[in-house]
Amino acid sequence: KVRRNIRIVDDVAPVIKLKGEQIIEVSIDSIYKELGYNAIDEYDGDLTNDVEVIGSVDTSNYGEYVLTYRVHDYSNNKTEVNRIVKVIDEEKPKIECKTDYSAFAIGTDSVIGCQAIDNFDGDITKKIEVEGNYDVNTKGIYQVVYKVQDEAGNVTKINHNIVIYENVKDKTA
Repeated sequence: KVRRNIRIVDDVAPVIKLKGEQIIEVSIDSIYKELGYNAIDEYDGDLTNDVEVIGSVDTSNYGEYVLTYRVHDYSNNKTEVNRIVKVIDEEKPKIECKTDYSAFAIGTDSVIGCQAIDNFDGDITKKIEVEGNYDVNTKGIYQVVYKVQDEAGNVTKINHNIVIYENVKDKTA
């Protein structure tokens, strides 16, 4: 007689399949909803309920968040999969002007007669750039473009008129 001991070894790790994309984008201040996942092991079967999700997504702050999905089977074979959630700011800033022109005396340092507000960055008026030709030392009406970009890269442009006038108070008779 020959006696043989057979030991069955499970050395194949389970498989985690993410529902949806591995990299997803959600808008800032939205609600992140988990897209789901499945975990299957060839020996132990469905392990979806045993998956541990590590990490969180804070939609009040833009940036990239990593969620790690981890599971192990009854033979202690482990699997890990990551999903990247990008919280993005898609809303363009607003440039608010009281009129369609801004008037300044000759020699004025700044010709920004408007305010720029962003939904996330707040007051970004200091970031307004003027595109177009104008001369603060020459009286006239100049058509320019005001442009502002928020921290997320969203850009707003508006057409605006700059009026440079001669300040009569400074003249002596």
